[in-house]
Amino acid sequence: MEKNVLFILIGILSIGLSISCFKADTGDFVRKESYGGDAFTGIQHAAAKTGQNVRALAKITSKGFGSVLLISGLTLIVLGMPGAKKKDENTLDTANNTTEDPK
Repeated sequence: MEKNVLFILIGILSIGLSISCFKADTGDFVRKESYGGDAFTGIQHAAAKTGQNVRALAKITSKGFGSVLLISGLTLIVLGMPGAKKKDENTLDTANNTTEDPK
């Protein structure tokens, strides 16, 4: 398989994975509740705050990975385009041209 086709296929796969990262479910919001005892209320508030922090971290992580995958996918597709890095075949490489003197 040609390298350009491979770059384009991996780029498309990377963009697909970035879309799934952006659409990832980060969980539900956790509410703080009040109970009759102070110890139970404190424990529940600590658990709710932890849940909110984990949800915020999940959002940051999914957006970060999604962005990296999107940018790398677009880069791979551009590198895989047929005219991206093609060397001009009409130019001569005179530095490596070794011809013997016919005399």
